[in-house]
Amino acid sequence: MIPWNITYIRPDTLEEAWQSYQEAKHKGQEVYYLNGGTELITFARQNKLHPEVFIDLSRIPELRRMETESGTHVFGAAITLNEIIQTHSFPLLARAAKIADHTVRNKLSLGGNIVGRLPYRETLLPFLVADGIVGIFGADGLRQQPLAEVYAKRLLLETGEILVDLRVPKSLVTRPWAYARKTRFGQAVDYPLVTLVLLDAGEQAPRFRCGVSGAFASPLRSGLVEQALNRLEGFLAPSSKGQLSIEESFIQQVVDLFGVPLVRDQRASSEYRRLLLEQALAESLVELITFPRQEASP
Repeated sequence: MIPWNITYIRPDTLEEAWQSYQEAKHKGQEVYYLNGGTELITFARQNKLHPEVFIDLSRIPELRRMETESGTHVFGAAITLNEIIQTHSFPLLARAAKIADHTVRNKLSLGGNIVGRLPYRETLLPFLVADGIVGIFGADGLRQQPLAEVYAKRLLLETGEILVDLRVPKSLVTRPWAYARKTRFGQAVDYPLVTLVLLDAGEQAPRFRCGVSGAFASPLRSGLVEQALNRLEGFLAPSSKGQLSIEESFIQQVVDLFGVPLVRDQRASSEYRRLLLEQALAESLVELITFPRQEASP
């Protein structure tokens, strides 16, 4: 229960949402946009936030789109993670969306996961490795920008701007991919210590792409890491059982190239996170090369 009154606004258009936000800010009120609201409401109940105005974006049509348009797949920011999983139009994203439990995923939105306060933002990783495009609504209306231009540890939105949608090229959504998620004690619904995604972009450079969350303070894609991954062929060798393996020294060198301190907290040491990251990278590279998948796991 939130022990104070909150003004709730549910606009029908982007323009109405923007205007409502500006009016609340002008009055000096603490105002937040809602998509699913799972995180904001939890923080308010824990007295970590003190919202005075909630603007619910879930009715706005542009944020509810999930369709193909001009060679891209469009994912509105207000669609829920379960809707992404059920439609399966981007298998890597569908796999990355399998966080929390089913009930929470019925409310947790794509946009809420990406712009939320928690540092994991796992559904951002597929868009990072697939050169995603973001739609943002602000003072000058709707604009589209490459994700790489507006992401630096977090999505760089100006005050009051709205994340409308994310887009990926149709040519990449069915490319082979691999995914690994490591948690404490193997609990599927726990926060990740390491989440890693790999994408084989084929003829589009770079071919092998990598995104990581959990191990670092924010989701990360590294050009230096991908340069190394695209020299992988020289470090492959059959194991004693005839299976493909990757030289341990190569994996260690790749992890060093991230060049960012690993997280150390009460959940795990940085050394343990590094071990999990090395395991996830080795396993996922072998999976990507030997068993390229076209669909996410059911």
